Amino acid sequence: MASLFLRRFIHTLVFSSLPFAVMVTPACAGTSELVRDASGKPMFELHFFDQGERYGQYESAEYPNVSSWTLDAAQKKAVGKAVSLWADILGPGSVNTAPVTINIGTFDDENADAGSVQNQDATGNAGYTGMAGSLILNRAAENAAQIRVGTFDFSIPEHFSPIPSTGGTDLVAVLYHEVGHALGMLSWAQEEGNQWQVKTPSLWDTHLVDQYGTRLGKNMLIVPGNASGRPGTDFIVGAFNQSGVVFRGEHVSGVLNGALGNSLPIEGFEWDIYGNLSADLSHIELERGLMSHQSYRNYTTFMEAEMATLQDIGYTIDRRNLFGYSVYGDDLTLTNTNGYFARNAAGTAYLPGQANTATLGIGLHLYGKRNDVTQVADLLAGGTAGTGIRVDGSANTVRIDPGVQIAASGEWGTGLLVSYGKEHTVISRGDIEAEGYGGIGARFDFGNNVLGNEAEYRGSWIRQSRGYSLSVTGDDDNGFALNLDGPLVKRFDVSGKLSGSAAAIYIAENAFVQNINIMAGADVSGNIVSLWNPENPDIQYTGNRADLRTALTFGLKADDTGAATVTPDTAFSMALKGGIYGGNSIDMSLAAGRLDVGTLDVHSLQNDGYLSLYGVNADGKSATVMDNFTNSASATLETAFTSSGKTIGITAASASLDGTWRIRPAASFYRDDTPITPESPVAAPTVSGQFSHVTLAAAASPTLQFTLSDDNPSAPAVTAKREADAYSRYAGNAGAASVGRVLPAIANQATGDMKNLFTALDFSAMNGNDIREGLKQLTPGAYDTVARESLDNQHEQNMLSISRLLDTSAENTCANIPPESFSGKTRCNDWTVSVHPFGRVSHLKPHGGKAGYTSSGGGMTIQAEKTASNGLSLAFDASLSDRRITSEGGYSAKTRTLGGYAGANALFKPAHWNGSYLMGIARLGIEDVELERRIAVNGYNRNHTGKWTGFTGSALAGIGKDWNSGNPEKNIAVGPLGWLEYAVVTRGSLTESGEGASKLHVNSDTVTSFSSALGMHAAFTNRTPEGTLQWNALAAWRHQWQNETLHTTAHFAGYGENGFTSATGMTGKDSLIAQIGVKATDTKGRFARLMAGSEWFSSKTASYYASVNVGLSF
Repeated sequence: MASLFLRRFIHTLVFSSLPFAVMVTPACAGTSELVRDASGKPMFELHFFDQGERYGQYESAEYPNVSSWTLDAAQKKAVGKAVSLWADILGPGSVNTAPVTINIGTFDDENADAGSVQNQDATGNAGYTGMAGSLILNRAAENAAQIRVGTFDFSIPEHFSPIPSTGGTDLVAVLYHEVGHALGMLSWAQEEGNQWQVKTPSLWDTHLVDQYGTRLGKNMLIVPGNASGRPGTDFIVGAFNQSGVVFRGEHVSGVLNGALGNSLPIEGFEWDIYGNLSADLSHIELERGLMSHQSYRNYTTFMEAEMATLQDIGYTIDRRNLFGYSVYGDDLTLTNTNGYFARNAAGTAYLPGQANTATLGIGLHLYGKRNDVTQVADLLAGGTAGTGIRVDGSANTVRIDPGVQIAASGEWGTGLLVSYGKEHTVISRGDIEAEGYGGIGARFDFGNNVLGNEAEYRGSWIRQSRGYSLSVTGDDDNGFALNLDGPLVKRFDVSGKLSGSAAAIYIAENAFVQNINIMAGADVSGNIVSLWNPENPDIQYTGNRADLRTALTFGLKADDTGAATVTPDTAFSMALKGGIYGGNSIDMSLAAGRLDVGTLDVHSLQNDGYLSLYGVNADGKSATVMDNFTNSASATLETAFTSSGKTIGITAASASLDGTWRIRPAASFYRDDTPITPESPVAAPTVSGQFSHVTLAAAASPTLQFTLSDDNPSAPAVTAKREADAYSRYAGNAGAASVGRVLPAIANQATGDMKNLFTALDFSAMNGNDIREGLKQLTPGAYDTVARESLDNQHEQNMLSISRLLDTSAENTCANIPPESFSGKTRCNDWTVSVHPFGRVSHLKPHGGKAGYTSSGGGMTIQAEKTASNGLSLAFDASLSDRRITSEGGYSAKTRTLGGYAGANALFKPAHWNGSYLMGIARLGIEDVELERRIAVNGYNRNHTGKWTGFTGSALAGIGKDWNSGNPEKNIAVGPLGWLEYAVVTRGSLTESGEGASKLHVNSDTVTSFSSALGMHAAFTNRTPEGTLQWNALAAWRHQWQNETLHTTAHFAGYGENGFTSATGMTGKDSLIAQIGVKATDTKGRFARLMAGSEWFSSKTASYYASVNVGLSF
């Protein structure tokens, strides 16, 4: 008869086991979920039982194992998340060939528990749980384990976290705990009559030792410590975590390394829900550990020592994948050379330099007290919610050597986490990074309680339970020192890199950090955030609450160890890439040197150096100071001002001013030669003193020149000016320069959105690159590329027509082929009509500042053609096409062209000319065009659309000669050819739609092209009774007789007097054309043609085009 043993989560509502409980096959689960490990191996199969469904049966009527309520979707997902953590931990070392079944039901107690049936080994002796037997021995057990979820006020964290992140009972962490029991962290102690004993010890039981050194064995009585037990014969167990019982094992000893007597304290006798003593023996009583039965726990997963117990009961776990190193001892001074990296495939060694990806992995954990640890190896915790260093205990010192990288690069990672105790010290000369989503560089946070903050809540001078304050001194109910009556961190000294995507430094509302010193060599990226409030009524501090504010100091000198001294460092210079937010608690000071910083929200601000403010808050200020701002006589305060004279400065409750005020133009629109009087940089009800000097900082503008026209500190005046070539000197071509030359004139009359455009240009990159690109976008050059594409489309259509004419010439049906020679109709002297769809793609590659485009599209053509016996081939065609064009080479524009075309082409090749011929092509078309032009300059983003209907046409006249092989079945024709070609495209004037000052009015234009070409042609025709296959190739040198630069004139809508002209260089004048085509025709008039060509220009660029069409002649 299988037995199911349960262990519960709550200390006060616990019973040790239900002896001889019978697990019967339950009804079918309402829903199921398969949980796989990271490699995809099926590990667990979760069966969820909804209200009224039976998930097991006990003999005891009090526990019928019928779900009393239904888990909702979020709760079921939380179960899956907890089990998935175990799947990843156990998967690589497990031997199960089928997933282990876990039944999940509900009950009405405010609790949760888990159990697993017995699963003995082949000898029938070893006490494996159902899960352990499946995972370690591959001995499958039906319904191996069950989890029951009670009626806690459960909360579900949004994401994994090393400390509890919700104020309620953390469902994921609770279930992680419960699965630990089912895996075998479970005593099989049973009560019969009034005696407790173990008839068959579980694997866990075999590692338990009482205070007299007695190991728990088979049929041994378990006797309360206050009873008359027999040491050495009975197993003597005290109460709660003072039981005297410990867990011992090889792996646990390796982790503890001499600490705690190389053994883990185990929970002893407890009171069950009926007021009776129950032998628990299934919980590890490390301080605040998740696997304990303490009323306050701030771990969401196992510590390394807890994980080692699973190895000791037989699991194969790559513990080094989860933990780099742990320190459980006290009063140690050590240098940690252990790194933390990704593991090799066998799980036997680290791969230095590669980030570990384990979820909730920890590089270094300090559990003990008063230790001094220097970290000299990299810790790369790159998994979700990974932690580089976690500090618990109390009065520990952590030193990070220069060049050492502490990185938590995964989502919700934490570089440094200080999560319990008082008076810790951290000295970082290395790199602390957490740059994944939600990452925090340095986090000072007790977190919440896994059991819910209503049960107990702790912090610096904070201890609450169910609305009442508890003592923060002495020991807690479990005999552990509270260590709450002092700052969590006494000093955090930084002279290395510190970064976090969510925050560089985060101080929680329950954590007091006394001093933070940022010194020379520091590189801080991310906000500094403090939620700590010394006025919090839950804080049990009887002294002056001002003592509880954080001193955040920049610019002190460091000693040789990296610790801050009290000496100012005039060489200090740093730009903090973020803001500082801690209005209730942060006393900020700059001791010396220079600090550039974003938005400030602090309690007080003392400036004894050069402080430059760059942020802007919701009130339009850079800094909010809740109390006093002081600028000393030797200090400089730099603030920005706008064109209206508004200063982006400081609001404070009071201020004491001296020293220098340095003013800096902010990104704004400035008119030339208009005096600006910046207002005072400090707004406070009480101000003593005033600035003794005012100076002008260099403007971060590539176009504007500012002059301090009045240096009165109380009312300074500044003027701005643009030179005539302020913009045009950065232009990349003549068209961009044309726009640049009109901008200074427009600036003096700019209104509305035009001011925004000037602001974007005037405060763009100092090297002028943004202006160079912006000017090109502002020109109407995109219209030039569309015109060029239309001309090229005419040229490519003409090349297709040449190919068709040469095919006809080579075939020479009427002249050479008697009608009776081949099957099918001859079409000599007859008109034939064909209808064929076509597709086309073309690309003109931009090069050396010249523009280009990519065009693709398709359409339909209908054609009537006739080959006469006198050598005349004549064709008429009409087509519709749809083309999509993307402008390239600096013009951000997309165009759609819908075109309708009609054309005629002819080739005259009489027999008596001996292969010589004349050819001519003419085509006219109408094109409906829509161009979307996109402007993106330094944050100025606008879209404009131009629409027009234009005309296009082309004409080509050519001459050539073919020498034919004379074989009617397989004819080869080779010869020279040349032609003259003219094309034209027109566009009427238009005004673009779309909001914004960059909208253009574009003047009408006509663009023409005249070229000549000379080259060679070759064709091969193969006739069979089934049809005809033709190949042709052409190569020619083409010369463009007109200017290769296209021009379009335009002006900004509303600024008609300031016109400009584009100058879009497209390609060189000389080019080499190469074209090849193939056509297949069957006897029923069906055909397919593929043609591809390229044109290489002397300007070292090229265009490519291809066309395919299929059709039917009738």
